[in-house]
This record gives sequence, structure tokens and C-alpha cells, in this order.
Amino acid sequence: MTDTATYPSHTLNTNQFDASLQAVLITLNKTEWLAPLTRIARNFDGVPPLGDIPIDIEMISMLWSLVESYKTDPDLPHETLAAIRFCKLLNFTVRASHPIPGGHSFWNPLEQSFASFKTPVTRLSQSGDAYPPEDIIKRWARDNLL
Repeated sequence: MTDTATYPSHTLNTNQFDASLQAVLITLNKTEWLAPLTRIARNFDGVPPLGDIPIDIEMISMLWSLVESYKTDPDLPHETLAAIRFCKLLNFTVRASHPIPGGHSFWNPLEQSFASFKTPVTRLSQSGDAYPPEDIIKRWARDNLL
């Protein structure tokens, strides 16, 4: 378990992330993805770096890999490929939970910021599987990355 109060979660500052995200989305001709992807990245603010790559770097790298894929095959469906790759981001394997009466509450980074979820007794761990499950993350991507 990790103390959640001592670590930054991003290696890029907000301006650097916003500029990098905007640049790759302009290249993909998908600027409408800016708001939902920014919201997800912000939901990870304050999460200690349990994974190898912080969410900001992982997300930007995933999007640039889409650019490379489209250079090879411009007919690839943007939304489908993005949904498949998005649900595989390692940062979704971070688990945050805290006790509540009768059980535990688990953080869902698709719906809630870590800052609004965490309490003084919140514990973090990393799992081999994504949370929420990959099919739910993929559905979110298909619904929000139109």
C-alpha cells in the first residue's frame, strides 16, 4: 500500500500536457476528444506513480501510436482502435479503496477524480487487471471518443 499524500502523478505540468494533447489530437483530426481525455487525465491527479508510466505520458504515447498506425493504414477506424488501446492503459490497473460501513468503496477513474475520492485511510495497490474492467473502459471510450 502507498501513502497517497506524498507523490505527484504527472511528469508533465498542466500546460505541457494540454499542449501535447492538443497537438496529437490536431494531427489525428480528433480535437473533439480533448475534453473527455483531459477529464480522465485530471481524474488521476494526485495518484502516486505505481505504474511504470504516469497517465499523462501513457495517454500521449498511446495517441501518437495511433498517428503512426494511421500513416500505415489511413482506413483504420479511429474510434475502434482508440477504444482498444485506451482500455489497455496500465494506469487503469491502479486500485484505490477505503473502508465504508459494510465493506469498501473503490475509485472509478472514469467517473470520479482521485482528489474527490481519497480519504486519510485510502489505500492504493496495483493489479494485473484494469479497473473498471476493460469492457467498461472500452465502452466509455466508444461513447466519449466519437
